[in-house]
Amino acid sequence: KTMNKPASEEAFLLRLPDDVADEVRRAIRAGEQLDLDLLFGPEPKDAHAARPATFCVGGTELPATLSSLPTVVEVQKSLDNYTFFKSNVNGTGTVRQVIDVAHNLDDLPSKAEQPDGLTPPMNNIRHLKWRKRVPRDPRMVEQVELELEALVKGVPPPVLTELIDEEEEVTDDEEDEPMPPLDADGATDGGHTDISCPPALAGRLPGNSAACSSAACSSAAHESPGACGLVGATVESGGTRIKLFPQQPAGKVAPAQPRPSIQTHVTPPDPRAAAAAAARVEAEARAREDAEAREREEAAARERAEAE
Repeated sequence: KTMNKPASEEAFLLRLPDDVADEVRRAIRAGEQLDLDLLFGPEPKDAHAARPATFCVGGTELPATLSSLPTVVEVQKSLDNYTFFKSNVNGTGTVRQVIDVAHNLDDLPSKAEQPDGLTPPMNNIRHLKWRKRVPRDPRMVEQVELELEALVKGVPPPVLTELIDEEEEVTDDEEDEPMPPLDADGATDGGHTDISCPPALAGRLPGNSAACSSAACSSAAHESPGACGLVGATVESGGTRIKLFPQQPAGKVAPAQPRPSIQTHVTPPDPRAAAAAAARVEAEARAREDAEAREREEAAARERAEAE
């Protein structure tokens, strides 16, 4: 308490050895005067190290350390052990620090922040709270939500549906005949060039007459090449031999090309396999984090040893 700052209430958690704790409890219940004192040492050079202190009880000095809790603890008071009310400690009613007392200095925590909380669920909470999260697949999350909704409604869970597009290869029944080798002028033997052409385009080629070599054609010549339009007909015009493509007779429709087939494969989900995979990923991530934490601790220990 000073002239500019009024007295304030400070609360902290005090952990004592079993024999000392029993003596303090007995004295409090009996209403006896107990000589308690707490002396803090200098601030450590390492910011991550706990602050040393000395706890005096009944003339006995015990080593102690001051460290921070990984969680925020709410403080409540009671005057009759029946009715509790919230304490206005530091204006917030919370406790953030703990003082550990032991008979041996080696039994005290050495870090400025403890890894565990006060209750069993808070065991190793510092590591669990700030661990690296494993990325989740949005599709897997959506599937799990659908399965949970199905379980709540009492209906079978939905299944995963996958569409596979299988393209069928379409091969021609007739292969094009190889063209004869061309000479230096770009023509075949006899000064003719073989061209495969549909009958509709054959009439546009130069030449006023053409000889038809089709056995089914009774005309020896036509006014325009390919006028008969018979299957397998070969016409000759202007030094060019033209082989006609097969043509469908009138009244018949050409068969349609086969379309790519779409097959649906229904794969039921396996929750156990998904849970096992997630557990493996979680274990690997935790092992990596533990290894990194050990490396950091070893590096800090080496730095402290060098400083000493």
